[in-house]
Amino acid sequence: MASSSVKVGLRIRPLLSKERGQTTTINVADESSLAFKGQTFTYDHVFPSDLSQNDLYTQTAAPMLKGFLEGYNVTIMAYGQTGSGKTFTMGTTDVSEQSSENLGLIPRFVADLFENLEGSVSENEKTSFKMKVSFLEIYGEDVYDLIGVNSTSRQTGEAPSKSNNTSLPVREDESGRVFVQGQNEVDVYDADSTLQLLSTGTGNRITASTAMNAGSSRSHAVFTVFLEQTVQSTASEDDIHVMTSKLTFVDLAGSERIK
Repeated sequence: MASSSVKVGLRIRPLLSKERGQTTTINVADESSLAFKGQTFTYDHVFPSDLSQNDLYTQTAAPMLKGFLEGYNVTIMAYGQTGSGKTFTMGTTDVSEQSSENLGLIPRFVADLFENLEGSVSENEKTSFKMKVSFLEIYGEDVYDLIGVNSTSRQTGEAPSKSNNTSLPVREDESGRVFVQGQNEVDVYDADSTLQLLSTGTGNRITASTAMNAGSSRSHAVFTVFLEQTVQSTASEDDIHVMTSKLTFVDLAGSERIK
């Protein structure tokens, strides 16, 4: 059977402090399946609650780095109920407030990416790269720029005022490419500047207290890295190859109830 380019992994979060003393009803059968109430469910990966952030990155996002550097587009999505650990797993938080062991997928991938780009030296080729990032928020039917000049901190759980942050239109061009008109794409040159934009945008996300999560993200967050690589042969100035790729991290808003 041919392998799929889409893979689904299930991460089991540890019990919360208010859940201590309760009995866990999910049992990990093996690396790709779990047992729940007499039924077995199979995924591409099943990650136990004691798995470290680094081990999760090594088994999920890290293998995608090679394809991204080779010009393939990559998307990583976190989906689940509010309080299930999506934002913690993805790392769409203020990086300065996180310990190194708690860093999520995005900061680990960014650091790994720049390390690989800066270390890609060949005697037969000259390689240069340009990178930029965008950070968007989808709240209801509106799309907002989290790192634009008009972005303002919004922690109330209410829709942003039109006066301080305008909803951006989603368009489709003649080739069928869907894009967000007016979004900011900011040039970045190293891991620190990239993660600073991540932290800035995180501070502008809409959060609110729910019955299940005191700081629940009430919007979808889309953090995108655009990479353009130019490879020139040292044997011929005319032998130039330009390669572009896009990496998208999507931290979906969690539902408070399961229906």
